[in-house]
Amino acid sequence: MRTTLDLVDILWQFLASSDLKDQLSGGIYKYVRPVNSAVEDVVISSLPIVNLDLQQAVCNVNVFVPNKTQLLNGVQDISQPDSARLKMLTDMAVGILSEHYGDDYSFEVQQQVTLPDEVSGGWFSNIRINFFSINTN
Repeated sequence: MRTTLDLVDILWQFLASSDLKDQLSGGIYKYVRPVNSAVEDVVISSLPIVNLDLQQAVCNVNVFVPNKTQLLNGVQDISQPDSARLKMLTDMAVGILSEHYGDDYSFEVQQQVTLPDEVSGGWFSNIRINFFSINTN
C-alpha cells in the first residue's frame, strides 16, 4: 500500500527536478511552508488515500507568490496580487503535473483555484491532483 507520504514524495521529486524549481525565489516543500516566508514557494500535501486495489487520493500543490510592491498615490502599496507571476508559475506547475503514468501509478491535474493566503497576505494557486496507485499488497 502506498501512503500519503509516498504520494507527496513522488510529486516533490517531479517538481524538485523541474525547471519550476529554478524559477522560484524560494523552495519546494513537503506539507508546510517555512514560517514567515515572504518569497515564492511551492508546498505539496495530500488528503487521505483509500486502501483498495486501486488506491485514490487527492493531492494539493500550492504555489505561493507575494504581493506586488508598487507606488500608489505616493505611498508604497503591497495589497495587490502579482497576477502575472502567479500565472507564470502556475502554468509551469500545471504543465509539469498535467498527466503522468508510472509503472503502478498515475496522476493528473483535477482543478486549479487562486486564493488569498491569510498567513502571509499574498496569494497562492491551489492545484489539485488526482493520484491513482495500484495496491500491490
